[in-house]
Amino acid sequence: MVTRLVYSINEATHEFSRFQHSLGVAHLAFEFASSLRKQHPDLVDEKDVLCVMLAGLCHDLGHGPFSHLWEFFVREAGKEWHHETSSVQMFDHLIAENNLMPIFAREAGLDKKDVLFIKELIAGIIYLKSNNSCDDLIHFYVNLSNCLNHRNKVQQLKNAQNK
Repeated sequence: MVTRLVYSINEATHEFSRFQHSLGVAHLAFEFASSLRKQHPDLVDEKDVLCVMLAGLCHDLGHGPFSHLWEFFVREAGKEWHHETSSVQMFDHLIAENNLMPIFAREAGLDKKDVLFIKELIAGIIYLKSNNSCDDLIHFYVNLSNCLNHRNKVQQLKNAQNK
C-alpha cells in the first residue's frame, strides 16, 4: 500500500527513480510513525519515529540493476540473494565509512541498538538468516527480544483501540 501511494505520486510527474521512491517511503514512514507517536506517546518515542524514517529511506539501498528483476535473474543463476540483505550491508558500510555513529549519538541520541532496529526494519528475518557468525547469533536473540517487545507494543495498541 505504501509503495502504491509513492508510485501514484511519482506517476503524476511522469518520472520515477529509486531515489524518489525512497524519499517517498521515508516521508510516509515518518508520517505513519509520527501519527502513532501522537496517539500513543507512551509506546512510541522520537527515536522510534526517526528509526522508522531512516529505515524507509534506506530500505532499497541494496537493489541491483532493474530492481526486483535482478533478484529473479540471480536466483535463476542458482544464487541466494536478497536486496534487503544488501541494503543492510550498504547501510553498515555508510555508517562505518562516514563514521556516522558519533553523529547519530550526538545529533539524535541513536546508539547501536537503534541501528540494529533500523536494520531489522529494513531486512527482518532475511538479514538474520544470511549471517551465521557468533556475533549474529547475539543479534538474533536481541532481535527476538525486540520482536517480542514489538508484539507486546502492537497488542497494547490493539487493546487501546478496542477500548
